[in-house]
Amino acid sequence: KLKSWYQTPKDKNIMFIIVGFDQNQMTVKLHVTEKGSNSIKAVDLDEEQFNNFLHQNSLFSLEDMY
Repeated sequence: KLKSWYQTPKDKNIMFIIVGFDQNQMTVKLHVTEKGSNSIKAVDLDEEQFNNFLHQNSLFSLEDMY
């Protein structure tokens, strides 16, 4: 669902919102933050990256997601 905040299944401290899709690049546009943080990062992920982000988010560093 667009424009709703979700917690990732593996880490409840990481929150994301789906802001849209890029049909040409086949990516999901997200805003990602950690609970209690004022910093929001905008990222574009393809299907495989999005699945990894949800279920293996230890592979991602929020600092690297710019």
